[in-house]
Amino acid sequence: LAMNEAVARSYGVNREADRALLVVALRQLSNGEELPAGGSVQATATDLSGQRQQVLLREVRTGPYTDLIGVLDAHPRDQLRLELQVAAPTAQGTVRFARNF
Repeated sequence: LAMNEAVARSYGVNREADRALLVVALRQLSNGEELPAGGSVQATATDLSGQRQQVLLREVRTGPYTDLIGVLDAHPRDQLRLELQVAAPTAQGTVRFARNF
């Protein structure tokens, strides 16, 4: 993981060269202010060969917020496509993005 030791320790994860950290922050805007938001997220990562991995997410407290984090396999020159299924009290949807390593 490309993060400093203090951040890794605060999230309770081990830094490893072939692992990546996924951080999901659910927030709600109210009068221009960002507030904590609850909900559930399911995450899947797929590499270019089509190999899929479920990303197990767990809650971590970051100040007044509760974020979701998960660790996944990621090797040099990998490209992972991530898909997040998000369900919150006020909305639900799918978020997709890709990350090169």
